[in-house]
Amino acid sequence: MRSANRKSSCYSNNRLLPLCYRFSDGILYLYNWQRSYLMNIYEFWKAVLKQDEQEIRNYFHQDARICWHCTNELFTLDEYIIANCEYPGDWDGVVERVELLDDLIISVTLVYPKDQTVSYHVVSFLKLQQDKIISLDEYWADDGSAPQWRLDKHIGKPIKE
Repeated sequence: MRSANRKSSCYSNNRLLPLCYRFSDGILYLYNWQRSYLMNIYEFWKAVLKQDEQEIRNYFHQDARICWHCTNELFTLDEYIIANCEYPGDWDGVVERVELLDDLIISVTLVYPKDQTVSYHVVSFLKLQQDKIISLDEYWADDGSAPQWRLDKHIGKPIKE
């Protein structure tokens, strides 16, 4: 019997190897119908949040280029590992959205320290080459209240109560 929490689909943009996905039990598996599994974005983020150097490294092509645009930083894989794994604190998070576009995975992830004193949303663009991340472009934003001038105008309303 097919689970209600399972969904599969394939698509192609005139590519030789169309990408497919299978969503099962809360996990998104990306794969190619002529090759198996590409990567599990949820497991990738789990490794990043745990600051697991070896597991993170397994997801990347050795020549990967990582850009944190909000702070104008370009990293090699080794530099990214240092920046991520030596960042102070214990972290957690939730992948809120995933989109696929050819060999590009776009994810939106809520990231917060385990004490939940602050939170951030990160939009990540992961370009794959031979089942590994060849480039990662990320945009990090602090979560917070609307600025006072908008609150004073009584426009808009919270997305989440």
